[in-house]
Amino acid sequence: MPIVLAFRNENLEENHWADIKGLIQKDFDVLSPEFTLKSLIELDVNQFAEDIQGISTAASQEFRLRSDLKAELDRWNTIYFNIEHEDACDSLILKDVDEIYQVVDESLANINQILGNRFVKPLRPEAEKFKREIITLNDILDEWVLCQKNWRYL
Repeated sequence: MPIVLAFRNENLEENHWADIKGLIQKDFDVLSPEFTLKSLIELDVNQFAEDIQGISTAASQEFRLRSDLKAELDRWNTIYFNIEHEDACDSLILKDVDEIYQVVDESLANINQILGNRFVKPLRPEAEKFKREIITLNDILDEWVLCQKNWRYL
């Protein structure tokens, strides 16, 4: 019974339940012990099966996108900038810049993929903020490398 599976989706959040309740124009509490299969039949949810399944699918896709975004954010919590002292110019120099640029490129590709998904709407502000931060980091790295290059040249 696809409608029962849609109602049992663990990824349904308050906004999704509000959409379902608005769709069937009745209020119910799915966490109530009295909410049973009979309750679904009495609510006559079968006539809204396709729409409810669509909401359930959207909830699952939003959850996956949220997980992907969180994974990308967590990835940046493990990135360290390798800085070493260089005797030739007697200063600290950022090393392994190519690896950092590679992670920046991968992150931008991943965030653009998330932003291109049709289910991104509730996550769009957070995803766009993260994209702006990655672009800013890229600009900072460019300036850092240029400054470092000029300093070494001196």
